[in-house]
Amino acid sequence: MYPHNTYQNQKNTMPDKTASACTRLKVLLHVPVITAIYFLTMYFSDTALAVCRPGICAVTLYICMNLCSMLAVIHLYSKYILKSTFGEMYLAKPGPGLKWCMAALLLPAAEDLFYLMFIDGRLETHGLFQPGLVTVLYTDLFSSGLRTAVSDGLLFRGLALFIFQKGVQKKYAALLSGILYAGMPLLPVYGSPWCFQGMLQQSAALFLLGFALALVTLGTGSIWPSVVIHAAYNILSGDSHIIHIGIEQTYPALCTYTLLRDDWLTAGIPSPDSLYTALPSMFVFVIIILFFIRKESLWNTARY
Repeated sequence: MYPHNTYQNQKNTMPDKTASACTRLKVLLHVPVITAIYFLTMYFSDTALAVCRPGICAVTLYICMNLCSMLAVIHLYSKYILKSTFGEMYLAKPGPGLKWCMAALLLPAAEDLFYLMFIDGRLETHGLFQPGLVTVLYTDLFSSGLRTAVSDGLLFRGLALFIFQKGVQKKYAALLSGILYAGMPLLPVYGSPWCFQGMLQQSAALFLLGFALALVTLGTGSIWPSVVIHAAYNILSGDSHIIHIGIEQTYPALCTYTLLRDDWLTAGIPSPDSLYTALPSMFVFVIIILFFIRKESLWNTARY
């Protein structure tokens, strides 16, 4: 069992039931800063892809630049603006326990099995020596998987969740963290063509993901169990190139499952990488997360 209620985590994150409107306004003023941190560190990291030839070296430099810049900015902001430590923002121990590691593997496995068993499609296996596959798999493991989980965890389940708790109760702080996380694709600077249905569906999926991971963070007292879950989901779910599930197959993958239906409910946004925003996959994710939260009696620790 994790030490849910350490003094250090309670000191500056006690439920502000009597928080004034002024205090809550000050909390909201941090939102543009969090958004700026997200995009500035992302654009800073993109320089690695511009100065290096495409390949493993460029991806490695991108990962290092992104995580180092994210850690540096959060450290400076927490130390000089928030006057807080990493431990108070859930960035210290405990690490993920065995049950959360099992949950991390169960989530993508359950999603993949759902599509293999209930959605008509064509399953194919491919060789390891496809052109570009090694680089794509490396990117899946260490950039799309590990880097994304760590950077999102640091910013949205660490810094943002801590800040929101200064103005509202924990369960509402988790809700606001999920909303902020879901709002990123809606901003014009995100870089993708703006499509109302696609962006709305993507935001709904990201909200469910962010809210569930925030609850895990509150329950365990650390971002690291949610980081492991997020990383495993990104690596092993149907959007990866270990197994790729979608209505199109334009990228190399070890195993592909091509859906024979293209409705947005089950297949997500019509694109080669669509499953991540398919609503059934997100509902499966949240149901399993809530099961483990209830199993560990973590919801009670997130209520106050």
